[in-house]
Amino acid sequence: MKKTKEAINGLKAADFYEVKVYNTPPEPVKLSLEATLIVLGEKDLSWPNAKKVMGRSGGILKMLQAVKPSEITDLKIKKL
Repeated sequence: MKKTKEAINGLKAADFYEVKVYNTPPEPVKLSLEATLIVLGEKDLSWPNAKKVMGRSGGILKMLQAVKPSEITDLKIKKL
């Protein structure tokens, strides 16, 4: 979990703005955002929804930083 927190803390909001402009993202970007949506509890893993979540007030980065390890359920882990 420590490495995950470090990785999240290494991200910048600009990283998400950069990928948000893709109409069709490269596969690694798509898979990364799908995993992010799962961790955030989103049901819709589509690219249009990922773009919507990235544009939410407060930003996706703050949402990720707020996730507590206890919120990552076994079901979410299986989906990952």
